[in-house]
Amino acid sequence: MTIRGVDFTGATAVIFNTAGADFTMTSDTAIQATVPAGATSGPVSVTTGVGTGTSATSFTVMATLSAQKAGNGGGTITSTSNPSNPTQINCGNTCSSAYPLGTVVTLTATPATGSNITNWVGCDSVSGAVCTATVSAAQSVTATFTLQRFLVTVTKSSPLGVGNGTVTSTSSPASPTQINCGPTCSVSFDFGTVVTLTASPNLLAVFNGWDGCDSTSGTTCTVNVTSAKSVHANFLP
Repeated sequence: MTIRGVDFTGATAVIFNTAGADFTMTSDTAIQATVPAGATSGPVSVTTGVGTGTSATSFTVMATLSAQKAGNGGGTITSTSNPSNPTQINCGNTCSSAYPLGTVVTLTATPATGSNITNWVGCDSVSGAVCTATVSAAQSVTATFTLQRFLVTVTKSSPLGVGNGTVTSTSSPASPTQINCGPTCSVSFDFGTVVTLTASPNLLAVFNGWDGCDSTSGTTCTVNVTSAKSVHANFLP
């Protein structure tokens, strides 16, 4: 940083509060100094052969707090601070902010629809969706957002109890577990997954329609997973 004043010729020391700094005198009125590691907020003083001059106002040491998001879900992270700061985190778009050392920053994770906040890392303390961090150096915190999962259940029926078939699924995005009903008639999928169910009638049976789908096309049923869903496949005879 640049320190400006007068009569800097012959400067022998630059002190940030109590920490000595490396410096270069660029002119009689300017010094280029490196803020020393471990410096704290306070006055800046310059010592020359004729004495020591001290700044009328304090130098404030700042550090950057960064917020990161992890997981397959979504959401935002916002901050408030004590003392208040002119810039705050809104991540979203602004995922870092510089704060004076010692500032207590409170970060709140707000999950998007269909997501949960499941974990914080890097905080001094955590209470649910709220993370508290005291700024002592450049640091980062991470909030993990996870997609909610909902059960899709398939039932089947035939009026005479003799004609039946199977119902299988594919999904977008792909899921490692799919419905094969048959034996597997209920599977949990991530929020927002589009599940496509296909009915295959057994020999001597006829497929006779769906109940509970978001859309149908013949033996195909489409379900948008935004909550628990129950779908019924009708077979004849």
